[in-house]
Amino acid sequence: MFKKKFLSLLNYAEEKRISTVAGAWVFYFVSAIVPLTFLFITAYGVFGVDVSKDLVSRLPEQFRENAYLLVETANRASGKVTVFFVFTTLFSSSALIRQMLKDGSRIYGVGRKDKGVKRIVKGVFAVCVLFFVFMLCALLILFGKHLLNTVFHGEKKGLITVLTAVSFTLISYAVIVLLNLFICPIDTKKSVVLFCSLISLALVFLGTMALKFYVEFFSRYNRFYGGLAGAIGLLTWTYWCMLGLVVGVVCLEFITRKKLL
Repeated sequence: MFKKKFLSLLNYAEEKRISTVAGAWVFYFVSAIVPLTFLFITAYGVFGVDVSKDLVSRLPEQFRENAYLLVETANRASGKVTVFFVFTTLFSSSALIRQMLKDGSRIYGVGRKDKGVKRIVKGVFAVCVLFFVFMLCALLILFGKHLLNTVFHGEKKGLITVLTAVSFTLISYAVIVLLNLFICPIDTKKSVVLFCSLISLALVFLGTMALKFYVEFFSRYNRFYGGLAGAIGLLTWTYWCMLGLVVGVVCLEFITRKKLL
């Protein structure tokens, strides 16, 4: 009985083309990564949070070099900010959202009214919401650091790391919930959205822990890929994250259709 249900679940996942959709999302994420990083740095800069010092420096050693390069590229691109630059940044960073909306329609099997210009506007609006979520994350980190300074009379590196991890977990969950609300073209219960978003968050967390374990305990990883190790690791992690998001969307569609919750 269990085997039959498991095979049925695999067939359902194949029908929804989960791996293909996740791969497409990785492509659009990579295309939008510099504009998104620029928005991320700008949001954190509003509250004076140094992305390189407070965030990138806490990443595993294998990924720091690529992360520093990404931050440097985003900073260099924002050297001469113009109205045109802001517009192209919003448009480029919203490409992933637009693709998610398109794939969401296919997963749910429902046509959408927000096509063409409407989809572009909705994608840009989603990026603006994401910008304010980034600002909220920066505010939480700033508030936490101030609280730790007040309580312990000085920053404690371990506690700051925990605070950053907790803040990112909460913000990541909020982003996943918002993405599900944007992607879903039909009415569904908010409790189901929260539950399926939690599934996505759990998969992203497991993928992150698995990748961290792999790069820390398998030294051949760095010897084989050399300078590309960080980039390969980033792409692997990104694919797993996108796969987790797609699984959450498919679970939301399945539960809503079957009215399981």
